[in-house]
Amino acid sequence: MKKGTFQLPGVPSAEAPFVLSALGESNFGRLRFASGIGATVDLVHVVLFALGLGTGTAIEDLWRWGIIVCHSVLCLLFVSVGVFSWRRKSRPSSNQQAATLFVHSFYFVFLLAGVGIALVDQLVATAVTPYIVVSFLVPLVVQLPPRGPIVYHTVSFLVFAGLLGLVQTDHNVLLSNQVQGFTALGVGIFLNVLLWRVNRNRILQDKKIERQTQELLEINTTKDKLFSIIAHDLRGPLGGFMALLEMLKEKESQASKQEYDEALELLRHSSVAVFGLLENLLKWSKVQQNLIVVRPVEVVLGPFLESVWRPMEGAVALSRLQVNISCAPDLTCRVDPEVLATILRNLLSNAVQFTPPGGRIDLEARVEGTTPALVLFECRDSGVGMTPSEQEDLFKVGLKSGLGLTLSRDFARMLGAELRVESTPGVGTRFWFAIPK
Repeated sequence: MKKGTFQLPGVPSAEAPFVLSALGESNFGRLRFASGIGATVDLVHVVLFALGLGTGTAIEDLWRWGIIVCHSVLCLLFVSVGVFSWRRKSRPSSNQQAATLFVHSFYFVFLLAGVGIALVDQLVATAVTPYIVVSFLVPLVVQLPPRGPIVYHTVSFLVFAGLLGLVQTDHNVLLSNQVQGFTALGVGIFLNVLLWRVNRNRILQDKKIERQTQELLEINTTKDKLFSIIAHDLRGPLGGFMALLEMLKEKESQASKQEYDEALELLRHSSVAVFGLLENLLKWSKVQQNLIVVRPVEVVLGPFLESVWRPMEGAVALSRLQVNISCAPDLTCRVDPEVLATILRNLLSNAVQFTPPGGRIDLEARVEGTTPALVLFECRDSGVGMTPSEQEDLFKVGLKSGLGLTLSRDFARMLGAELRVESTPGVGTRFWFAIPK
């Protein structure tokens, strides 16, 4: 634990801040309510005892003056608590340390005031009701982590028991009152611990419900993303698929061999696109469930890059694109080949999709840096490019890029890299990421 931090008993340090914050707001809510009642009750005591001055013996007047002083202090305490609590309601972001210190001070001073009234009462009576009432009442109003209140209750009892013999000379009454005071000590601590645990568990439960609600919202968002992906990425290939089948059906007897072969190639391209989307959906769902395990092996990158783009050769030919693979023949990298292939395949697919006929796509792998040595993977195209605002939304599923680039970003992070992009409208786009060699 760092120096100067405070950990709540039974609460992990990561949970302590929001527990304390929620508890503090709850305490101040009760203090705002209690301050008005407490100040009124104390003021009535002051007035009633002041009216009785001079009507009895000197001891009785001393007793009345003691009660007046004690309730005057309590009245001022409740007024201060009320002012501070209401000011904090209007400015909830005020100093948290000062607020905590104030609540702890109130707890302790309130207990000492009860001790004072009980001791003064011994001048004319034998009961210690004020101390017992205060010991029971303060844990109901203010709930604090047990460590502080245990100290406050113990110190107040020691003060009460130590001074009680100065004002109560009857040995039997003295013993009875000390026993009652000790009982008040035990019950006060019990109430504090009990109410603290109840409130802490309630706060943690509320936090758990809040977290579960957030998770449900994220699940709903993911569901909406999946619908958006299907609408975004499946409509084009399936629409082309249907249009080509209709055309072949209508012109079955009139189509030349060349037209027939071209139509079949387009159908193959559409089916590959649909299959690629379904494969991405499966992998993305596994990423969301943390089911993907990275298994790095030594990979020779030259042949590997060739194998990644070959399945797209048909689509590249249809779009009359030029693809250039650049990699040193002996360059190797320790990486999970399936994860890396998914990243590069999606980057190439994106480049093919947004590069007009006659354009150029470059896929390159090269060593960059020495300590540590990194392998930089780069995919460049001469496509339509993107505006800055489009780049901001690039990895948001269902907007510009569908699922492929989002999956590539997540997979790159699994390899310890960050997928980056730079693009100029009408010039082209560059994606790159670097992983340890």
